[in-house]
This record gives sequence, C-alpha cells and structure tokens, in this order.
Amino acid sequence: MLRVMTYNILQGGEGREQALFEVLRSVRPDIAVLQEVRNPQTIRDWARSLGMQVFIAQGNVGRHLALMSNAPILSRRAHRPFPPMLHVFLEAAVEMAPGEHLWVYGVHLAPWYSVLMEAWRWWEIRTVLRRAQAHLRDPCFLLGDFNTIGPSDMTNVRAMPLPLRLMILIQGQRIYRLAIPEVLRAGFVDCFRELNPTDAGHTLPASAPNARLDYIFASPPLLPYLRNCAVVREPDLVRDASDHLPLVAEFDL
Repeated sequence: MLRVMTYNILQGGEGREQALFEVLRSVRPDIAVLQEVRNPQTIRDWARSLGMQVFIAQGNVGRHLALMSNAPILSRRAHRPFPPMLHVFLEAAVEMAPGEHLWVYGVHLAPWYSVLMEAWRWWEIRTVLRRAQAHLRDPCFLLGDFNTIGPSDMTNVRAMPLPLRLMILIQGQRIYRLAIPEVLRAGFVDCFRELNPTDAGHTLPASAPNARLDYIFASPPLLPYLRNCAVVREPDLVRDASDHLPLVAEFDL
C-alpha cells in the first residue's frame, strides 16, 4: 500500500516540532509534501528519524516546500517563476521499483478568497500544469495546499474570520472557483472527492474545520489503485500541531 500525504505545517512548525513529528510518525506516509517549511534542518531530522529521503525546494519568500519519501528520489527540481508563483513548486521523480517511478508535483498556491487572488491562483496552477500534464500517462501526483475551494465543495462562511467574511460579502456572497476546475480539465482526479462525494473534507482550521483547501490529485493510471483518501483527525494532537489537518490517500501499489 502506498500512502501519500500533504500537510501545511504552519510557519515552519516553530514550537510545535514534536507534535508535528508525532503526526508524521502516526500516519507513516510513504510520500509526504509539506508546506510552509522554514527550517530545512527540522525536516531533515524528521526524515532521518523516519528513515526517509528528503528534498527541500527553496522558496521565494522564506517559505519552502519539502518532499519526504521512503523510496529513492531520482530527480528533483524547484521552480520559482515569478510572476506568477508566490511560492515555489516542486517537481520530483521517485523510484517505486527498479525501472518504475512516479512523478510528484507539490504546490502551495496564493492565499485569500478574493476574485483577484483566485485569478492569480488560476495563473499559478496553469504554470504548474504546463509541466505536470506531460506526465498524465505516467503515475503522477499533484498535491498540496491550493488555498481555494473546489467547484462542488461547501464551506461554512459564518465560521470564517471577519476579514474573509467581509471579502466574500463585497463579492456578492460569492466564492470564485477557477483553479481547481483547471486541474480537473487537465485530466487529474481529485482523490478525496472521487471516494467521498458527499463528505465536506474540510481541512482548515484544524480546531474547527470549515473549508477544504488541501488536495491530492492523481493521474488517470493511478485511479484503479486508489483505495482510500481521508482527512487525518488522529491522534488528538493533530488539532494543535498546525492550523491545517493533513490529507492522506492510499493506493494499492
């Protein structure tokens, strides 16, 4: 079973390193992409303790992405084209067996729900897809914190912070959804929504989630092997380790 995880660790996990490590140790992912990495050495220490390889994609503004993998990382690249990418996105090939590898694209898209920022995220994801679409016929993952709402997702606006509620009010109570449809049109499959058509799947904020911002997309060749995709709600300390809950998908590979 291949277990794939995305997790925004919030400002590098400063002061919460042990809690975050306990979440990782509990989940035991084979592949994990972490967002908002600040101290690469912390991630290297976690990877060493878990017996994993690691690649740190150095970011534009002090926020990095990290790939942790049980399997050898054959190639690795950090892409920082600005505009449009506010944060780095990573591209890597992981060897699953001799002569067999899969591609991993990790992202952390721009925040906020305004129509202007959603248009910016659309620009960002199109930039990522120009590379990722080349591997649609291969085993390939596109995952991370997309900071946006999917086309069929519901969110609890009343539970959001006041600035976000005001922003949505100014937009006529509308949340614009441009980025995720672009990923779906490209041919990638939303793993969570594929198996959980009616589950909200909210991942933020961890203490009382009201929005689904974290996604794992898979290329079509992986779809027959998808067995599970769920928001991680255990151990209990996961609600204090970060402001996001992790998302994990499992494949019978």
